[in-house]
Amino acid sequence: MIVIYCDLKISINYIVFKYFSDILFLSSFTYYHTWIL
Repeated sequence: MIVIYCDLKISINYIVFKYFSDILFLSSFTYYHTWIL
């Protein structure tokens, strides 16, 4: 049970991290684009 919980927590952290990194990447990318244009 503890191992499953730890795995779940790690995967949730990974998903959240990936989601936030994607958002940061997209926002910086669009900011860069608008600055260029």
